[in-house]
Amino acid sequence: MCKTKVKHYDVFEDIAKYPDATIIIAYSRRSVGKTYGALWGAYERDIKVAYLKRTNRDIDTLCKPLEDYKASPYSPINRDHGTRIYPKKTGEGFAAFHTMDKDFNIEGPAISIAFSLSGVKDIKGFDLSDCDLMIMDEFIPQATETRVLTNECDGMLDAYLTISRDRIERGRGAMKLLLFANAESLYCPIVDGLEIMSELSEVSQKNLTYKYIENRRILIHNINDIELDESVKRDGMYICMYGTKWWRKSYLGEFADADFSNVKKVVLKKYQPLIHLRYRDKDYFIYRKDRDYHVCDTMSNKYRSEFNLDRDNDVRSFYGKFVFDLQEACTMGHVTFSDYFLYDLIMNFDKRFKKIL
Repeated sequence: MCKTKVKHYDVFEDIAKYPDATIIIAYSRRSVGKTYGALWGAYERDIKVAYLKRTNRDIDTLCKPLEDYKASPYSPINRDHGTRIYPKKTGEGFAAFHTMDKDFNIEGPAISIAFSLSGVKDIKGFDLSDCDLMIMDEFIPQATETRVLTNECDGMLDAYLTISRDRIERGRGAMKLLLFANAESLYCPIVDGLEIMSELSEVSQKNLTYKYIENRRILIHNINDIELDESVKRDGMYICMYGTKWWRKSYLGEFADADFSNVKKVVLKKYQPLIHLRYRDKDYFIYRKDRDYHVCDTMSNKYRSEFNLDRDNDVRSFYGKFVFDLQEACTMGHVTFSDYFLYDLIMNFDKRFKKIL
């Protein structure tokens, strides 16, 4: 693989390479400059951005005292390029980024608009139809993040739809949705809501650089082609944590917490179909051979039990009759899965359906 020595990831190269992609998902190790590259590239191209954060508190944090606070995503851009782009709070959960003079007086129209998922319900009161990009960074929350909303994917998509619909009504094309994150966890509300865990886990497991889901116009980019600076390798924490899960997440960009050991191809000879699961309009099957189970999408019409996990009562019934036994069997090495999504479905069943159970 050819390594490129660049200061930051340039999402506009992906936009040029995959012009039909509506959603671009980019993940990596830390300090690749995903948000930096997108905001600076948009500024250079005179593209207005809708910048999405998780909570109203996140927006408040962006708007701390301008002269000495570094929480703004434009702070490193100001440092490197001599710009003076600062935020001004415009409402609860809303802020606008403007160029300002040395006395912090606004010069010209907003460069970008920031708003929170908590404020999505109020977005109809703002005209954002001139925004060509919507950016959400840290869409995969860090392990220490405690303010994750279970329905935040719906909120994000509702905001996108509102803005994009206004654009289309004004004769402009569809807006691009850019999702950036460090490699933290394969499960989060937005990954689950977009229903891309299978594809994201495939990219991670095979260490692919790109996967384009053409029928859905979703691009996944594992930014594994930007070389780690040699100075980082001499850093004390790099040395102290070398080889650990945290090191693999932080410096290699791996989803190190994901356990792929039970994801395998299995020949179903002598396996008997046991359960048919229906979930999100897709069919999955659990096969059994002696003490071993295999969960996959290979169809059979001879199963003994059937559960539709889109129905609350079936969720409770399947949970009570089979989930604990399958989880225990998996920890003992007796359950395999054709896909990481199916592993997560069974092993994190309680988390996924906690509102029902």
